[in-house]
Amino acid sequence: LLRRPMVQIPRIRTALTLADVQRLLPTLPSQRLLSRGGIERGELRLGLAGDRLALFATVLDAVPQTTGIPWESSVVEIFAYQDERSTKGQVFLIPTVGTVPARMQHVDQRGLPITEGGQLLTRMITGGWEVAALIPAAALRVACFNQPFLIEVAATGVNAADGFRLRASWLSVP
Repeated sequence: LLRRPMVQIPRIRTALTLADVQRLLPTLPSQRLLSRGGIERGELRLGLAGDRLALFATVLDAVPQTTGIPWESSVVEIFAYQDERSTKGQVFLIPTVGTVPARMQHVDQRGLPITEGGQLLTRMITGGWEVAALIPAAALRVACFNQPFLIEVAATGVNAADGFRLRASWLSVP
């Protein structure tokens, strides 16, 4: 993993709803989602709520799309590791596009099941979409959030200026 400055993810109250995520997380400090060329593709805010990771992100995406393959869709991907020797957890947050509903999926031995216990809400905004989510630690393969862990968040969307799909990411150790 690449090393970036350590960031403390704030602890917020345990009993959190998606409405709380939408209301509280935008008041927290944000991290910019940047493509390799340094192009800003959105903003990210994270909080720890008991055994769930609370996430609020804005993704710049001129043409949101969904496919049967999460990483080829408009998506926010969360990768987490309890430490550098542990198995990577990976969760996909895919927005509602047209009549296809939003979904949260994770990687496990069964493939890409819908994440049980996860909560997700997305909405289209001018130039992209927003996502609010509560992601169980188990889906991220993190035993608990009481110890440091490695996390990377990536977003994929279409750049309005040239139509190219861009991937942007942010990496930290809380």
